[in-house]
Parts: sequence; C-alpha cells; structure tokens
Amino acid sequence: MQEVVEEEEKKEAPAAKPVSVAKPSQPSQPQKVIPAPKDVAKETRTDVVIDKSMNTYNGAKTSKYNWSQNISGVDVQIELPAGTTAKMLDVQIKVKSLRVAIKGQEKPIIEGELCEKVRLDDTFWTVEDKKYLTINFEKAYEAIWKSVLVGDEEIDTKTVDNSKRIEEFDLETQGHLQKVLYEQERKKMGLPTTEEE
Repeated sequence: MQEVVEEEEKKEAPAAKPVSVAKPSQPSQPQKVIPAPKDVAKETRTDVVIDKSMNTYNGAKTSKYNWSQNISGVDVQIELPAGTTAKMLDVQIKVKSLRVAIKGQEKPIIEGELCEKVRLDDTFWTVEDKKYLTINFEKAYEAIWKSVLVGDEEIDTKTVDNSKRIEEFDLETQGHLQKVLYEQERKKMGLPTTEEE
C-alpha cells in the first residue's frame, strides 16, 4: 500500500488547459489581472504552538500525566522527552500496577499501584509524535476511578458523567431500555401504555 501512495505522490496533476469563451455581442473590455495565490506550502509559521495534550474529560491534569475516563476505560497521556520512540521505553502494565521507564535509566518516569484493576488483554499503549505515551486501560469492571495511581490527587467522583449509550449495553438490556423509553414517550403524548391498552 505504501508503494501505491508513493506512486500517487509522484504523479502531478495535469496542467489546466486555457479555455477561451467567445462573447460576440459584448464589446471587448480590459480584463482584470488577478494575482496567483501564494504558495501556502512555502510559508512556515514558527509562532504557533499546538497543544496535543489530551482532553481530561472525567479525569484531571496532574504533574506527571493527564487522564480521562468513561465507565469502561481510562486513557492516560504521559509527556516523554522529545524524540522518544516506543523501542526506547520499558512499559510494564499489570492488573493493578504501572511502570514506565526509559531503558537504561534507573528512575522510572512513572510508577505505582493502579487505583483499580484493569483487563490486560484489552489494554494497550502507543507513542505519539515522539513526545507522548498514551495508555488505554480497559477497566476490569465498570467503575469511576478517583485517580489513576494510588496516592495521586483524586477527583470528585460525584461530578463525573457516568452515563452510557444504549448501544453499550447487552442486547437484552437494550431491549428493556428501548421499551421503557417507548412507554415514557407514549405517556408524554397522553397515550395509554402498551399494558393499559
């Protein structure tokens, strides 16, 4: 697939052919000269800083990492030294612990006991832009975490949105929920419920 992309990049767009349209009923008027647009690719802005830190929805920013969560998963973003690749990292994720270090260095970037258990089979990590380590934890059970690591600053779990979309439930539960919603809608319209009919 990479070869195809490279071949397509090598192809140049065909040059546009000039088209002349004759307007016999109008006298000739001087034509306006419109300057060609600047080549945007040649301009490089160095004054723009793009913050690629993650959204901390239902989580927080700490001095060590940023994190967010939903009812079934937790995402953690750890800033790395610039130029860090995945091969340079020693990432150890266990059911209840996390350790991230750069190979050959004694002191880990982050290490500690996880607030809750995770499912190892569904947990993964990646390095983004050679600057961020993003870890996607799949929670072992549905719960709202107070923090990622035990001892770190905790969030107020009462303010966390722990709602789920209907599609996230099993099929039987989806059916029950859809029936309840249908009955509520009928009640709002002043119609009898299906049981009252």
